[in-house]
Amino acid sequence: MHVGLVIDAADDRREAAPDTAELVDELARRGVRVTVLAVGEPPGGEGESAGPPGAIPVSWNADAAALESAVRRAAGEAGVDLLHSLGPLVACDLFQPRAGTVAERQARQQAVPRNWSARMRVKLRMRFDRDERSALLAERAFLARPSRPMIVANSRYTARQLWHHYGIEDRLHTVLGGVVGPTGGAAELAEGRRAVRLRLELSPETRLLVLSASDLAWAGAGYLIEAIHRAEGRGRLGPMALALLSADDAGPYQSQAAALDLSARVFAIAPPDGRERWAWLAAADVAVLPTGGAACSRFPLEALSAGTPVVTTEHEGAGKLVDETAAGEVVHMAWAIDELAGAVAHAADPARRAAWAEAAAGLAERVSIGRMADELMVVYQNLAGQAGSSRNE
Repeated sequence: MHVGLVIDAADDRREAAPDTAELVDELARRGVRVTVLAVGEPPGGEGESAGPPGAIPVSWNADAAALESAVRRAAGEAGVDLLHSLGPLVACDLFQPRAGTVAERQARQQAVPRNWSARMRVKLRMRFDRDERSALLAERAFLARPSRPMIVANSRYTARQLWHHYGIEDRLHTVLGGVVGPTGGAAELAEGRRAVRLRLELSPETRLLVLSASDLAWAGAGYLIEAIHRAEGRGRLGPMALALLSADDAGPYQSQAAALDLSARVFAIAPPDGRERWAWLAAADVAVLPTGGAACSRFPLEALSAGTPVVTTEHEGAGKLVDETAAGEVVHMAWAIDELAGAVAHAADPARRAAWAEAAAGLAERVSIGRMADELMVVYQNLAGQAGSSRNE
């Protein structure tokens, strides 16, 4: 089987699962030949690689029909049997909105609590901003096609979006995103945990919360700091620290922490890569992502893969798994500060945290990209079977 994987070169979704290169490797291990078609310009412009090595660049003008034609032409020249789009709205056999739907993103942005005038400004921007309106109209037109492709949702949250905004229930499969697990063994993770805690000069009793995101505002960093403050004010916290792993400007959050007398508890850390990232995930007593909306982020999946419990919201793709397995806690929304403060207090409770960690320790396979590739293979084979039946009729 030869699969053409269509990705958006201008938005590599490094925070979303799956990572394209990791998925290509896993499918190759299962005998699938994959050709990556990278649509548009890569994030860094000329000279930067678009997608994994060997990806075929696909350029087009702003016309949607021209994009479809360019993708189909590239796929035909590559000789692919099945076209799987990881986001770009092109005629394909399988569509996977890796970042969720545009409709849900816009709805979540409008739902963030603000004063009346601020909410109206956001609503008007969504309605009249050309790019936002074009994106929504393009998505509506694509999903309303009579020849709509099979759809894979990368979480139940994404599946719920498709049903809520577009009434889609048929030709829909839910395949939770997956990640490659820790690169080292238990001893290496334990050493990484020790090194991180020494770096932060944490006492053995101090519980470490870790939040990792490129956009700290959308990840809920401000809400989390406020929740820590409320939990501390109620005397329910004990020694606890928060590490913000991000290339985003952490200044506003450090200022917020200082204003709440939490400076000693909050650390801004440049985003680590590779083994160092796994060291931080192992060092975390709880991974926290109180996001306003994320279809399926890599961070909570990686935390669970390392056996670290997760606190997140109903609007994060991993939330359903965390809730079902009791591998942490799921709050209704990021700005439900009292509810989030309660989850932070639970993270400080040794018995509760130990129960979470025990549940998380058994989830590595359920969040693995190998499991995801196996489930995608079933969908691919069903599609190939349908195509074969159509040709024989």
